[in-house]
Amino acid sequence: MVSSTKQLSLEEIEFHEILIEFDNLLRKGFNKPLADFTNEVIQFIAEYAQAVQATFFVYLAENAHAQAYGLYGYALPKDLEPDIRPIGEDLVGQVLLDAKTISLTNIPLQTLKGSNVLPMRFACLALVPLVFNQEVVGVWEIVSLHVFSEQKLEQIQKMANNAAVLLQAALTNKKVLNLLAEFKQQTDKLQVQEKELLLQNKKLMEQKQIMQDNSNFFKNKELELLKTIQQLREEIEILKRQIAQSSS
Repeated sequence: MVSSTKQLSLEEIEFHEILIEFDNLLRKGFNKPLADFTNEVIQFIAEYAQAVQATFFVYLAENAHAQAYGLYGYALPKDLEPDIRPIGEDLVGQVLLDAKTISLTNIPLQTLKGSNVLPMRFACLALVPLVFNQEVVGVWEIVSLHVFSEQKLEQIQKMANNAAVLLQAALTNKKVLNLLAEFKQQTDKLQVQEKELLLQNKKLMEQKQIMQDNSNFFKNKELELLKTIQQLREEIEILKRQIAQSSS
């Protein structure tokens, strides 16, 4: 009886194990800062693809462009200017637009920005989209001195599909953290304003009390003065009567 279960080849088994390792890296890393997460991911992919240089571009929807976050094989990555690729422009921008893998051969290596392998003349280039919910959330730009086989590209695309899910989660986390930071900043500002208003209100109440006390003071003085005037009038009347009696 022939078994209906497909027998996996040794290469397929090895890739399955690599995929499990990669998925573990994704799960452990997506809560890290985006630069750390993308650097770890692109290093894993570059080593798997035997690349000499690789870049993890993250699509920033609010700016309609992709920006390089994860770098592998660059001479001085910290000294490089931010690498930004608008959607629809150059190869990365085209992948963002079409969501299709691009594979090229015989690319002049000197055209690659910040290359750390200048002695070599030509290279092969693969650009792989990271697609989540039918939207491109990132692009892997992978440079190799070897031609990428169809099987290798399919395997890298599978890894990109898994990475897209966790990248989207990382981007969502980043957005939530930014919103929380903005909310905290606004809350702190409102609390400061509230304290200032309470202090101003306290001063106003104190001033009001002082004015009330002054008003009561002057009112009492007025009453005392009226009373004194009344007493003087009574004394004057008494004196008048006494003078009138003396005259008669």
